[in-house]
Amino acid sequence: MLKTRITELLGIRHPVLMGAMHRVTTAEMVAAVAEAGGIGFIPAAAFASLDALRGEIRKARTLTDGPIGLNISLVPAVHPGEKRIREIIEVGVEEGVGAFETAGGSPAAFLPLIKASRIPVLHKVTQVRYARKAEEIGADAVIVIGCEGGGYIGPAEIPTMILVEGAARALSIPVVAAGGIADGRTMAAALTLGAEGVLMGTRFIASTEAGLHARYQERLVETGETDTVVLFRSFGSPLRFIRNRLTPEVERMEREGRSMREILDRIGPGQEKDLRLDDDPQGRLFPVGFGVTLIDRIRPIAEIVAEIVREAETAILCLDRVKGETAAA
Repeated sequence: MLKTRITELLGIRHPVLMGAMHRVTTAEMVAAVAEAGGIGFIPAAAFASLDALRGEIRKARTLTDGPIGLNISLVPAVHPGEKRIREIIEVGVEEGVGAFETAGGSPAAFLPLIKASRIPVLHKVTQVRYARKAEEIGADAVIVIGCEGGGYIGPAEIPTMILVEGAARALSIPVVAAGGIADGRTMAAALTLGAEGVLMGTRFIASTEAGLHARYQERLVETGETDTVVLFRSFGSPLRFIRNRLTPEVERMEREGRSMREILDRIGPGQEKDLRLDDDPQGRLFPVGFGVTLIDRIRPIAEIVAEIVREAETAILCLDRVKGETAAA
């Protein structure tokens, strides 16, 4: 068993967290992760109303007795305002979520409300200096995401390996590693660097519970190490996507100095399609982490988590054996 301060903080069997993925994460996925011994986060920004969000949390509750996490995006572009954020927190508290994850901006204004409920807060950052600030303002743990991740990876684009060790050295609160982690060996590497848990998104997109159209599932399995690209650097918001017929066009528009509005007008129709019904993975931007290159098949979440933990335990035992043999020599 891999017991860390994160498993104790969150009341989970394994230090495995599933990231909140807009328009992908569902109650079924979050519940499956909880049943497997981890915790997943429902993205509050994906729901148009508080009632819909409350309904999703309750749906997950009918599927598991394990902890359910709630993600609150503080990204300026989607920030719904302080009043709405406080209402989201109140929903989470009333529904008894097991943890809050904040990301995209400082949670300082909202931490007192969350802390009063005694629910743990994990803040996600892309640099060590932001991790230090999160500790200073009272976060219970930090999630550090390196440039190998999917979605927003930060303008500095710091590799996961450097970021995790830097944060583990700098902080006294637990560090969760994210970015390019998709199997037990990469999890073991993160733990060796000082992380006390891992957060994965792309690995769980490639699950039966995610229910993506078969064409998208096939694309996930087929994606190789040169098949992802980072877009939107020119706007200070780099995001990683699978290469397809649309990504070169966005790259061209960025080189030409087109506005974000023009780019969004071009890609918007495709982005509105339901990944579970759409059969054209070439016609929309599909965010993934670099760990997609390690995925070889679509599997149930219970199997994914069990294998990752088993591989990580084996890898750590191998390191301990090497350490013992080196010391004996």
